[in-house]
Amino acid sequence: MPCGGLNFLAKEYLVRHLGEWSERALRFIKQHQLKYQFFDSHYWDAGLATQRLAEALDVPHVHTPHSLGLWKKRLMETDAPDGVAKFEQKYNFTQRINEETLLYRTCDEVNILAFLMNVLDVDRARTAFRFMWGVGVNQPWPVSNLYPVVQAGDPDWRAYYTVNLLNLPHHYHNGGIWPFIGGLWVRFIHRLGFHDVACHELVRLAQLNRPGRDHVWEFKEWAHGRTGRPMGKAFQAWSAASFLRACHETGADPASPRDE
Repeated sequence: MPCGGLNFLAKEYLVRHLGEWSERALRFIKQHQLKYQFFDSHYWDAGLATQRLAEALDVPHVHTPHSLGLWKKRLMETDAPDGVAKFEQKYNFTQRINEETLLYRTCDEVNILAFLMNVLDVDRARTAFRFMWGVGVNQPWPVSNLYPVVQAGDPDWRAYYTVNLLNLPHHYHNGGIWPFIGGLWVRFIHRLGFHDVACHELVRLAQLNRPGRDHVWEFKEWAHGRTGRPMGKAFQAWSAASFLRACHETGADPASPRDE
């Protein structure tokens, strides 16, 4: 949906045009009589724009904050076009830090999310689980975001997958291991009734989250699909929140020797 004109917009000012985007999106949805079971948004500005659609159409809205608020604040302060003080006042980062730390709803992998959202029935979910378990999407760590990976020469391969080396095989979208999806994976297994298996995968997810490139418990963005080495940005809210939600649903107790 177009918004904000044809000239370049700095990300710090995109928020000024979200109302226009939402209005155009709403008109398009109504014009084409589109129906949605839920909306999913990721970054905070996308969450703001999507919430307007959700309220107008009376559709549930699932939002996953991308970065930990405090880390994001420090990063964006260096890029603030109008200076740090004005930037702090305009965007009220103190409140947003609290909101992004507390929000931990999750969504991503299609089969897993469909079941968690009660769109996929139990029988089909178990079929999907048997397949994913059988091919080892949780190896070496839970869990690869794509199976099988797209290799150079495959019909689905695109030349731009090599840009910034992000989507080479077993990288990022192309078979990378996302701790965020790992949390969904644990909840998926738990809801299927395999509690012990879910707890085992939760321990493995903790082992994945702990190592970082500079510090322990960095809750990295993703890991290499083969080696499990930390990749992407550190201190990701969606990785941490998904892990906490999985702990909550499985009833994991850090004080229990058995859970440790």
